[in-house]
Amino acid sequence: MSININNPKKLGISVAGLNIFFTMIALGIMMRRSDVLDDRPDAPSYWPWIVVYSLDLLLNAYLLWCMLKRDRAGIAVWLPLTIILLICRVCSDATYGFLDLIITVYIFTSIILMAIVYYKLRQQSLTIIEPTLHTVVTTKTTTETIIQPNTDESKKDSEGDDNTK
Repeated sequence: MSININNPKKLGISVAGLNIFFTMIALGIMMRRSDVLDDRPDAPSYWPWIVVYSLDLLLNAYLLWCMLKRDRAGIAVWLPLTIILLICRVCSDATYGFLDLIITVYIFTSIILMAIVYYKLRQQSLTIIEPTLHTVVTTKTTTETIIQPNTDESKKDSEGDDNTK
């Protein structure tokens, strides 16, 4: 199965922009839950998730910046950290609800898409540019220097009026 991506940079920029959007939604959900459930003593603490999503927001902004420069290093940093985030989301009981399910599915999809973008950008950088034939035309030039003999008058002109004291 071959995936045809004509411009992996645009796909990477789109995914990074959507990552920022969905991270802001997830961050807002966790902030809202921490405010609503803060009064109950048995409520789980959402502050670790708020910190994680804040860091994820910075990571996605870094990814977007790297995608604008067509840099694969941003994807290499983003992929393992986002996989860890996905595993934490799946294993945690603090993420539940319909929006949480949509965000989890999107994170999984974005990991796959960014892996494809990384692969395509790597392929583009490894593409060997075929040499083309060029015709070089040269003309004969001279490197000879014309040397004129010094005369007495030219010596006087070059020395100036210092001898006329």
